[in-house]
Amino acid sequence: MTDKIFEINSKDISKLSFKELIFYIEEINNFFKNQPKDETVDIDLAIDLYKKALELLMQAKSKLRIAREEKEKIDKIYAGLLEKNEND
Repeated sequence: MTDKIFEINSKDISKLSFKELIFYIEEINNFFKNQPKDETVDIDLAIDLYKKALELLMQAKSKLRIAREEKEKIDKIYAGLLEKNEND
């Protein structure tokens, strides 16, 4: 699975859905969690995965911010409609 994660470049990451971003982040997390304690970790691989996870997390955070802003806009419109109905 790590090969597929490394194939994703920055441009591809920006096109991923939030669900896909979370999937890849969880795969990286599982990689680290499932490392045998008595096995030497490939430090270069670990660092590269850590960097990729950070890039995925930053994109996920950006998508959450955008979603929050959209929700706030919708809430304002809805509140305006409620107020208008109450005044009619």
